[in-house]
Amino acid sequence: MDLSRLTLGYGFTRNSLSMSFRGALRLPEQLREDLDTADTIGAGVRLPRDTKLGFRFDIIPIPGPIPVVPLFEFDLDMRSDILPAVATGGRCEPSWDGLEMNIPGVVRVGLKHLAFAPMFGILPIPNIRFGGDVEVGNDSAGITVIVDEMFVLAGLLVQGWPPIPIPLLADPSTPYFDNVCVNVRLAGFGINVHLTRPFPKPSPMILFELIGLINDPMMPIDPAGELAGLMRASISDAFITLPESVRAILPDALGEIRKPLNAEINVGQLMTAVQATASTVGIVVDAITSAEPADVERAIRQVMADPPRIALGDVLAMLPPELRKTRVGGSLAGFDARVVVLLIEAGAPERLAAEFSLRDDPPAPAAPPAMQLGQQPSASELARYRPAMPADRTRRFDLDDPANSLFSGIEFAAFAAADIAAIPAHRNSGDPLRPVPAGVVIGARVSVFGRQRFRFMGYLFEDGSFGLVSAVDVGHIRLSVAGIGVELPFSVSGRLTLAGRHRRGGFYGFVSADGSGTWTIAPGVLRVELGLAGKPVHAEIHSAGTFALRGAGRILLFNGAVRIEGSIDISDTHCFVDGRFNWNTTSQVAGRPILALGLAVRGRVGPSSTFELGGAGTLTVLGNELLDVRGVVSHRGASVRARIDTKEWRIGGARIPCSVDMAIAGEINLAKRHKPTAFLEGAGSISVYGAQIVGRGGVTMGNDSFMTYVDGSLRWYDRQWLRGRVELGTAGITLSGHASLGLALTPSNLAGIELANLFFKLDVGATFRLDPAGGLVGFTIDGSWSLGASAPGTGQIFPLAAQRIEIGTDTGQLDKELISIGGFSLLPLRQMSGLTVPIPQFTPNYDDPPPVEIAVVDSVIGPILGFRWDAWNIGGVTDDNVRAKIPLGFSESTADVEIALPLDLSSSFKVALVWRSHHLQLKISRGNTQPQYHSL
Repeated sequence: MDLSRLTLGYGFTRNSLSMSFRGALRLPEQLREDLDTADTIGAGVRLPRDTKLGFRFDIIPIPGPIPVVPLFEFDLDMRSDILPAVATGGRCEPSWDGLEMNIPGVVRVGLKHLAFAPMFGILPIPNIRFGGDVEVGNDSAGITVIVDEMFVLAGLLVQGWPPIPIPLLADPSTPYFDNVCVNVRLAGFGINVHLTRPFPKPSPMILFELIGLINDPMMPIDPAGELAGLMRASISDAFITLPESVRAILPDALGEIRKPLNAEINVGQLMTAVQATASTVGIVVDAITSAEPADVERAIRQVMADPPRIALGDVLAMLPPELRKTRVGGSLAGFDARVVVLLIEAGAPERLAAEFSLRDDPPAPAAPPAMQLGQQPSASELARYRPAMPADRTRRFDLDDPANSLFSGIEFAAFAAADIAAIPAHRNSGDPLRPVPAGVVIGARVSVFGRQRFRFMGYLFEDGSFGLVSAVDVGHIRLSVAGIGVELPFSVSGRLTLAGRHRRGGFYGFVSADGSGTWTIAPGVLRVELGLAGKPVHAEIHSAGTFALRGAGRILLFNGAVRIEGSIDISDTHCFVDGRFNWNTTSQVAGRPILALGLAVRGRVGPSSTFELGGAGTLTVLGNELLDVRGVVSHRGASVRARIDTKEWRIGGARIPCSVDMAIAGEINLAKRHKPTAFLEGAGSISVYGAQIVGRGGVTMGNDSFMTYVDGSLRWYDRQWLRGRVELGTAGITLSGHASLGLALTPSNLAGIELANLFFKLDVGATFRLDPAGGLVGFTIDGSWSLGASAPGTGQIFPLAAQRIEIGTDTGQLDKELISIGGFSLLPLRQMSGLTVPIPQFTPNYDDPPPVEIAVVDSVIGPILGFRWDAWNIGGVTDDNVRAKIPLGFSESTADVEIALPLDLSSSFKVALVWRSHHLQLKISRGNTQPQYHSL
């Protein structure tokens, strides 16, 4: 403790009194630390290291009518000797000293100097001088104010307390200061400015000008006069700092952006900012001081857990827009972009709407405030007050000037207040356990893909995340897919959304939108339609230059003959399709399309105008459904594999009892629905109406006709044809083939005697057209027949007659007579009677020469055969064991045998080709006997 001064004086001449005192107190550092409870209960008061107290009291009589005036002055200086003053142009970083109150993260106040005097000169105007630091909030959102020396005139004491304020001159809401450093932090952004509002130079004219202004607020004011200085405050040495997370997504932004600004603000705007800061400090102090002693700690924790909201918007509103706007070129999270950052709260849609309203619907000029002695004009009235002051070179910031809207300028020209609701919220929105970080508003002109630029507006949050939207009706985005030379025009329905965030090790960003598009890759062959009715496609374009479109769509092939509907996945490297199509011919039979194909396909489009989509599905032929259908649709056409396995076949409305078993594969020309062509081939069999054919077959279509066929080995009613073909189609059933038949018309043996006979041979190639019931509707026969005589015992045939056959008709009747013989005889026996025929006879001779005798002789190994002839005896043959004799000589003679006459060896007959029982037969008619039928 140091008592440096204590004086007491009395003036006898003028009957005056003077008393003064000055002393100092220094506290030990350990004591200060022990008394500070901020680290234990979350709040504390830290006593000053050095405290200097000054006191002065004077009573001086003044001549005339003015009574004796006591002069009183109190000065408490708690600044350390080594503490520097606030430096102009420097950062607002408090040097904590003096008497401090600290609630970490909520509020910290350091009072360094306090002086009070009830008189200002000879005027009874109580006044206060003080200096110190105030910090509200944290590094994310808060305010720091460093006051070097602030001078406050409380008002004129007339009839006791409270004093009567004199607007603009002696008003506690409009203090004077030579230098106040203010730092406002929003979403990690920092605005650093220096404010000055010096006390005017003493001049008697200022009182008269002020009285005139109170009577007439629109009185002309000299911009260089002292009264003008009362009405405005100056801003200088401004700069903006950007948080690390923002610099990560805006890599071209500097950490500190200097603003060479020299501007003036309305004193009403300053009053609003002062009140906003003071109210936050007052809420905290009231919450703690109003608590019971036992509840102080709980009240402190409550304040720390739920700190009062800082009215940053009111503080920021006092700053000109050029200070709250920062333009950054380069990129935004990887997108080539030019960005403008607006320091306005992202979570204040009302304030954003007011800024748009100022631009689009500016208010009428405000009425002059009602100013009179003893009444404080409101801050809002003064903030919009435009005195009659000619402009000078200093930038003046007026709140109601449309040019001062943050949304003025080309960056936000396409947006309005209605667009605010479309801005995407932070991902923590709606999650009570995860608070939404503070954010600011940004606008950007972004190169979305290539050189296509769009304007966006949205929020940039402190954690490095952002969400922006474009204006509506942005038109098309043209995208390029690798390998496909035609650009994809994507039509945006609504808005583009630009989002992303900073993350460990880098950042990411993407533009998303819903929309549609028509992409004609190959005119007349391939067109991709993105988005169906009510089902838009979702697109994402990434900052790395990649993109993805996913959603419903359709592929139109071959001038729309094939329409594939399903899902489409398109990126910068591929175009994949997953869908289904149903295709059928316009040609019908009995109300059914001749051919109907349905496939669930997956595949790709590209490179160039090529495509290939394949999958399983259904294939119907004349109403007959095939099995195991798989197909591929490509730029070359459609290839299909299927299997036919059925016990009946439909032709029109009729069902044909048949069996078809065939595996086929081939091409279908889908481009021609009216006159399509199809060719599918394979191997299998068809059985229909007694005809069974196995071989190569298939399905063909052309010229409004359809046919299922098999070429191969034909067996028709158990007779093998040389080669055959069976067709089932729109024209009905067609059977064709080649057959040969040889037939003896007369007997070739009589009583064991071979005779010459007639032999008939038929060789034909035939085609028969049947109706579904198997009835004959038409035929074509091309071949020949021959008639010959077969010599007995030689196998030779001597031709007698031959003829070529060429017949055909479109009627269902076939009974074609080939040959008719009225009578035929190889011997003239009809006129003979009593005929005898010599028959040769042979008699065996057992005496000369002797016969060969065969006997069974017993031996040591059992019975054996023995042979004896003349003198030769093998095995011991005796007369007793001879079992057989073989004569070696014969005697011959003849005997006449009479034959009963007459014997008819002549014949008459007819040979015809007929259709009978669903197949071709040869009909042999002999006289009046029943005809004989021989199947071909």
